[in-house]
Amino acid sequence: MEKEKLKGMIETNRKADAGKFEAKYRDLKESFRLYRNKAKEIFDAQQQGDVAMLNFTDKNMEDAKMSYLRNLMVNYLSSDTAVGEHMEAAI
Repeated sequence: MEKEKLKGMIETNRKADAGKFEAKYRDLKESFRLYRNKAKEIFDAQQQGDVAMLNFTDKNMEDAKMSYLRNLMVNYLSSDTAVGEHMEAAI
């Protein structure tokens, strides 16, 4: 009886953890998709010689950088030790 309760609790915790990691993964995936699309636009503009597209305001660039760093730090600080170590190695 106790083993069944323990197995049920473990399974519940696994599902909760999986949901948490899935949400973080979706957030990171969406951030990367937006970053990649913007990089592609810049690359295409450079290839076409579109100088107007490349004249970003400093405020827009700073906002984008801060948003990326904020998301990175939130994900790092809220991650497990193993995930955090993986992120540190990647950086």
